[in-house]
Amino acid sequence: STYGAARVVDSWFDTHRGVICLVQVVEGRLSEGDRITTCLLGGDETFLVQELGFRAPSNLRGGALFAGQVGYMVAGMRSVRQALLGDTVAHWPPRGTAAGTAA
Repeated sequence: STYGAARVVDSWFDTHRGVICLVQVVEGRLSEGDRITTCLLGGDETFLVQELGFRAPSNLRGGALFAGQVGYMVAGMRSVRQALLGDTVAHWPPRGTAAGTAA
């Protein structure tokens, strides 16, 4: 899959789904099924993107978000401290490592 990075614009906790993040994709794309981490966590914890979509005003599942788009993301995070405002969410392993070399 193509490398992607997104900025966390907001996050909130939902009792049934865990943390829901509002993200702005700044590079590449994020897709459901991608393995991600945040810059703050630096790969110490990784998450599997379970759902991506748009809020208009209810959630519209889209499966992927591309550079420039803003939407919601559910990735199995259990605390909003794992998705802090302004932090960057990116694919894991990072681009340029043996397992993360961009195609």
